[in-house]
Amino acid sequence: MLIVVLTPLYSYASKINTSEAYKVYIIDKSNKVILFSPARLVDESGIITVNIKIIKAWLEDVSFNLLLKDEMGNVYFIENLISYSTKHDIAVLSLETKGKRFSKIDKLIPNSTKNEFILNSINKYIQKTKKIEQVKTEIIEKTPVEPKIEFPKKEVSPESGVKEYKELAGVLLKQRKFIEAEENLQKALSLNSKDKETIMMMAILFTSTGRFKEAENLYKRAYELTHSIEIKKKLASLYVISGQYNESIKYLQSYIKSNPLDVNAQFTLALAYHLIGDKESAFNQYINLKRIDSVKAEELFEILYR
Repeated sequence: MLIVVLTPLYSYASKINTSEAYKVYIIDKSNKVILFSPARLVDESGIITVNIKIIKAWLEDVSFNLLLKDEMGNVYFIENLISYSTKHDIAVLSLETKGKRFSKIDKLIPNSTKNEFILNSINKYIQKTKKIEQVKTEIIEKTPVEPKIEFPKKEVSPESGVKEYKELAGVLLKQRKFIEAEENLQKALSLNSKDKETIMMMAILFTSTGRFKEAENLYKRAYELTHSIEIKKKLASLYVISGQYNESIKYLQSYIKSNPLDVNAQFTLALAYHLIGDKESAFNQYINLKRIDSVKAEELFEILYR
């Protein structure tokens, strides 16, 4: 991400007078406007274009902040500099919209080299975003679906013990029957609340169903019981999926100290650096990964730089 902005900036930005629908501002550390320029909204997801002079000015001191304000006084922060072209005198940026979609966008006239540049930039950005989301999804260790497996017909009695509940839950997890699987895991935990395997199975179930906080608590509980370094890796993967990238980095750094040749951990750490905008650290991780697995490094390069 390009910026970190404190709350007082909102109140300051709301006082700025605008005549155009959108303007991009450079704000220094004391909340003073250094430069501003009209902007065009060219995609409903929140992609804008602006005169390149404002990007050149920002690049002279990237500690300054970039923001966009519309005619209604709404403020949006710049999330990414997608691309820019000196030839076309234009920069393409994405806004931090928190999922908001825009209905009134500027239509791009075909058969213009400038508009072709903008459209190509938008398409590459969308494809890159899809790749990142796909990788984030793949990080979760999902149990393969095996619909042909039949789970036991009999009821498991409390006297049968933790083992039978876990076995039944395992089959149900393979069938993606999460409600029934959770019921059996809860029964197993009621008999032995410190059973590591049951706790880990429940954490995986919660992760697969999007209950990230509950999964986090269970992984931490399992770590307190076992101090297994592998659990740190699972926690780090969970943090990437749930968007807690700084936490993910902390756990991955700790894990990699003991497992420097773990290709997937190195890959995930690079992705986490990329997602917080730390491009230098992401590149260094790419170099580390290339030393131990050139194929995986090429896959990472596709996401980071193409």
